[in-house]
Amino acid sequence: MNRDEALGGVVLFFFGVVTVLLSLRMPIGTFRAAGTGLFPFCLGILLMVLSAALMATMMAHTRPGVPAKEVLQKGIEAYREKGYPEEWKLHHQGGSIGYTGRDYRTHFGTPDIVQENQAFTWNPSLTGTKSEDTILATSRGIEMITYPVLYPTLSVSVGGISFVRPAILVKGGGM
Repeated sequence: MNRDEALGGVVLFFFGVVTVLLSLRMPIGTFRAAGTGLFPFCLGILLMVLSAALMATMMAHTRPGVPAKEVLQKGIEAYREKGYPEEWKLHHQGGSIGYTGRDYRTHFGTPDIVQENQAFTWNPSLTGTKSEDTILATSRGIEMITYPVLYPTLSVSVGGISFVRPAILVKGGGM
């Protein structure tokens, strides 16, 4: 990914955050008596749920011995299945981490194989939202390094593996 693509991803992410935050300043109302903030709020929730499903797909396929580019391919297939076949191109999808932000960003030319006890941070995104967590790939399955503590959660399952993901925190009102 070049500098312009990275900048575009950051701009879209912050646009999504601002949209959700501004929607919470407007009356949300109910589905029967919708307020002006209901549509952007619901859109934010939809994007969050889709993003969580994409993240869970990538985490579920991060196993020792698997080429990192195969994990990326599974994530791209999930984008397609969810109806967003091109969104993965708007932001890098993550990769192995260590002492820097990423030891490498996974792409189709990545030769690396997921190693036992190797840390990964995947960050699938849809325009206006992004999901990012750090996991450890072990022979027993993935171990979550980051997980929601104070936020509400939602559960997502991929291939028989369940993940607890952060949901949107709504303060002072909501639905």
